[in-house]
Amino acid sequence: MKISIDIDLKNLQAELNDAVPDIIKEVERRISLIMEALSNNEKHFADLFLGGSQETQDCTKLFQYVVTPSIQYICELKGINLVKEEADGYDWIYQGERNSNIKIEQKVKTILKDGRTYDTFIKQDKLVNEGWTGNKAAAHSNSKTDTHLLWCFELRNSSIPSLFAAIVSLKENGCKWVTNDGKKGSYANLSLNPSNRGVYTIWGETIFTGYKDRQLKKARCWLQEVQ
Repeated sequence: MKISIDIDLKNLQAELNDAVPDIIKEVERRISLIMEALSNNEKHFADLFLGGSQETQDCTKLFQYVVTPSIQYICELKGINLVKEEADGYDWIYQGERNSNIKIEQKVKTILKDGRTYDTFIKQDKLVNEGWTGNKAAAHSNSKTDTHLLWCFELRNSSIPSLFAAIVSLKENGCKWVTNDGKKGSYANLSLNPSNRGVYTIWGETIFTGYKDRQLKKARCWLQEVQ
């Protein structure tokens, strides 16, 4: 990776780290507005999805329309030059000091605290995420840009108690979108290699070893509390 791009991504990493608490407050504010509009008998945002056949996927689909404008709004308030620009293969453009147009693909994932699969995300007493899901056709077309902004949020009732976030250069990390060719489904999966190379962690921590310090085949992204 060019040194100038590395410097710009480190700057964005620091800016978003500072912005995370405000982003979460804005997300939770917008969730309260959604509940006023959509709620029937549901008391919490999570209740809209819990018990459904695809509760996590359904939650993520709606949640991304909450978190993206929240990020955009807080970035504008704080003067962070991350500009929303949806296009084929990317979602944001970062106007850095050295590179004016760094294209960034965003992926969002949610983990429902009371969901059926919650316990599968607990590894050695830590809440971790090991991958993100994307569109299979887009992965095949190679349209996705190299730089990704990855988010994983724990959702408990109508609040976000913890999250993981990182900027990742897929090339530098050596990871890629993987599809199950020949099998049903329209999804591709992305997991990070167990290395800090190309990973600019904004919030949380990446774990590379498991039980008895054995090297993991893919990184575990540890969600950490938002103060």
